[in-house]
Amino acid sequence: MLTRQDYQEVTGTARSPATDARWATTRFCVFDAFRDGEPARPFRERLSVVAQAAAGSSVITAVEHTVCTGAAHLERKIQRIVRAGGEGVMLRKPDSAYAGYRSPTLLKAKRAYDAEARVTGHQPGKGKHVGAVGALMLRTRSGINFKAGA
Repeated sequence: MLTRQDYQEVTGTARSPATDARWATTRFCVFDAFRDGEPARPFRERLSVVAQAAAGSSVITAVEHTVCTGAAHLERKIQRIVRAGGEGVMLRKPDSAYAGYRSPTLLKAKRAYDAEARVTGHQPGKGKHVGAVGALMLRTRSGINFKAGA
């Protein structure tokens, strides 16, 4: 069974043909659903679509959702996920309409790590970002060089 740390294996499987043997053990973890052409339905109602799709399926797993009861509850949840190798949790407004992008009704809560770094240059944007800054080149006080998307 693959874990959170097996990202390369998962992406390799996703790029492989359907005949690849790895697909036989692949499961799709579904956290939201919408039906094209249907009127917008609140997130709470869309979860029933996910549950129906996952019921009795050997391929689909409905991702568990928990109603957040406050800051302490959120903190405990993030700690558990980080210990398991995850990054954080997604917070969805329960009655929000579906959006195929990050929106004010879908936020990521994760540990914030920050440090001082000096900008040493930049790389130009590519694709739809041509003509803009693509990434900043940075150096920490301890001499570590890295790039950050602008």
